[in-house]
Amino acid sequence: MFCKENTCETCKIDKPARSKHCRVCNHCVEKFDHHCIWINNCVGGKNYKWFLSFLFLHILICAYGGFAGALIFFGEAHTIRTSGASFVNTRTNAPIEYTLTMHLRYFFINQEKWFGLVVIICIVMSFVLSLFFGYHVNLAWNNETTNESMKKKDFKSSLDRELSIVKALIKETDEW
Repeated sequence: MFCKENTCETCKIDKPARSKHCRVCNHCVEKFDHHCIWINNCVGGKNYKWFLSFLFLHILICAYGGFAGALIFFGEAHTIRTSGASFVNTRTNAPIEYTLTMHLRYFFINQEKWFGLVVIICIVMSFVLSLFFGYHVNLAWNNETTNESMKKKDFKSSLDRELSIVKALIKETDEW
């Protein structure tokens, strides 16, 4: 499918195979995958391994933040439980039995809400980044780019649509 004499209309240079012109960077990228706003650069053949390293390190950082935050939370829960501290209902002044849910409310809502929010964000982002990393490792394993994957899906759906039309026409002519 690659034509050797294919020239980029914008750059006016010979396009390498599987390349695409990035309208954000305004240059042709060999084995173009996508333009990443987080690194403010195109991801392609020459920097794909660095992009995967970038994702993996961010997964580690977010997982570490989530794990350290959970350790702090459970460490404080253990300290409160062993020290004999109790919670008091502010309306009735009656003591409330200590539970982990009560500590969750106390820690994340009253005392350290921003810390709790960061811990939750770290946990969620490590999961989301892991899925994104897995998707890109799968693409690299199949020697495919995001751009090609999306185009293949579009091609298959249009081919299925055309096939269904042809099958309907054949079925219609058989009925005559």
